[in-house]
Amino acid sequence: MRRLILVGMTATILLVGCRTEPPAFTEAERAETVTAIRSARDAYFVAATELDADAMVAFWDQDFIHISNATVAPLTLEVLRESWRPLSHIEMDVTSDRVVALSKNAGYTVMTASYVVFDTAGVAVGASDWAGTHIWIRKDGNWKVQAVHEGRPAR
Repeated sequence: MRRLILVGMTATILLVGCRTEPPAFTEAERAETVTAIRSARDAYFVAATELDADAMVAFWDQDFIHISNATVAPLTLEVLRESWRPLSHIEMDVTSDRVVALSKNAGYTVMTASYVVFDTAGVAVGASDWAGTHIWIRKDGNWKVQAVHEGRPAR
């Protein structure tokens, strides 16, 4: 009987000690997070192409940082409004798009595109190629852009 109890205790210890922990971030959770980030990113870009500064900055995290062509730009709502005042909208042709989930609460997007900017009279006033990376975090249940790095190579 003693031997049977000892074998039972040993088996229990081995089963508990050697059990496999479920992954901290399952493939289903990864796919769900990618979908959520893509949805937030799409809404963010609708605001950007419509030049809606209020809607765009609603996606920015409190500690948002913007880096463009190797310089840190102090991008604020006021700066956006001033730069967009003479413009009406942007037409963007996305050439590549990738969304990566790093955890349930963080990920990034990488995109390349070509775009044309139009003034308030509907005249094309600028065109460029564009590449950008956006770092996304989930904060208080909402996806926020924490950092942007973008560049506009010459055509």
